[in-house]
Amino acid sequence: MAQQLVEAAQQLGLSIETSQSGRWVRLHGQQGDVYVVSAAWGHDYYTWRDEPDAAVSPPYRDPIEALQAGLRQITY
Repeated sequence: MAQQLVEAAQQLGLSIETSQSGRWVRLHGQQGDVYVVSAAWGHDYYTWRDEPDAAVSPPYRDPIEALQAGLRQITY
């Protein structure tokens, strides 16, 4: 499942940083960075920003949907 996240990012042509396990990817944008994380307990993906007022997103079932949501958070 973690590999699906990296493959989805590559399909979208995104420039990413990733963990060795592929469990998370980090996207860089105009409004900072966002992590897209593959949940350890199921088949869900989440976005997360390292900011005091940023919340973890609701779960996404599809890695591409999660990546696109993450991009929206950092390109406004």
